[in-house]
Amino acid sequence: MKALIYFVFILFAAIAAVVFTALNPGEVTVNLHATRITLPFSLVVVASMFFGVLLGMFAGGLVALGRRRELRKLRKQLALAEKELSNLRKLPLRDH
Repeated sequence: MKALIYFVFILFAAIAAVVFTALNPGEVTVNLHATRITLPFSLVVVASMFFGVLLGMFAGGLVALGRRRELRKLRKQLALAEKELSNLRKLPLRDH
């Protein structure tokens, strides 16, 4: 079922890309500071979206790495606290 959903999503994206390209046949000039390149408008938009997705994935990956580090630290603290609690429970009770 999951594969079917992915297939439908990819098919829809491909159809949308073809329609977008057909509706925007013009060209744009991209200034890259050192040079200028003339490219189809649809290619510029798709490339911009692609690089935006890559940048978002990179930023999300950095956040995920920070969370994993924090989770590892918290698990160590939990293990120490559980060990201390276990040791305290083993101590005999004293009445005064």
